[in-house]
Amino acid sequence: MVVIALRDKSIVGNFLKVFLKSAQSSDIQQSVSVLTGTKFASYRLGNDVYHVGSLSIWIRISLLFSEFPWLVVIGCAVICFLMAALLRALLRRHARRRLQGND
Repeated sequence: MVVIALRDKSIVGNFLKVFLKSAQSSDIQQSVSVLTGTKFASYRLGNDVYHVGSLSIWIRISLLFSEFPWLVVIGCAVICFLMAALLRALLRRHARRRLQGND
């Protein structure tokens, strides 16, 4: 968001002349820039970190896997072991039922 606050209308001409001259330079930066005479002075308010909005859980997971790709390998290995354990338990139960004649 950009807010331009002028004290009175008499300085609009000077402001526009200086602003258009230094708009592409690094004179106007940081959190607050103040026009003093014919130069802008810039000041930082607060810290470098700010938070706007929120991300969905799927985007957070995608960013996490983008930053740490080795987590994909570990996650797949864990899921494979869990699926193998579940499949083994199901097959053992099915075999037990067949051997007992309760098919």
